[in-house]
Amino acid sequence: MQAERWPAVFGFLADDAISSGTRTPLEDVRATFPDDTLPLSDSQVRGYSWVTVTSAGVLQRLGGIEAVRRSGAFASAIELPSGGAVLQATPRLSEYEGGAIRKVFEALAPVLPAEAPWPDDFNRFKLIYEAPRR
Repeated sequence: MQAERWPAVFGFLADDAISSGTRTPLEDVRATFPDDTLPLSDSQVRGYSWVTVTSAGVLQRLGGIEAVRRSGAFASAIELPSGGAVLQATPRLSEYEGGAIRKVFEALAPVLPAEAPWPDDFNRFKLIYEAPRR
């Protein structure tokens, strides 16, 4: 099976990504690039969105799939054969607003960059503009 040979590193589905598709909204506001964030992918996510795909290391740092499910932040949390996970915040993309974004941010706080992202003057991104509590 391909998923076992090529484990997940990171992935996302969102309606607020504006770059060429290589950077996440969080990378955009932090002025970082995949070259900066990919080496950390076993311990940190590159961002968070309606659907976030994690590596096995990130899932382990979050306490495993059952801990993620108990967080209540995700409508769906599916463990991948490689040990990572596909986390879907709400059943529909249109529901991924306000409180749902906050829940995902708080659930993923242990694996987010420690620094708060810079505010987006144009309010383009579905992000929380504060440092995560650990």
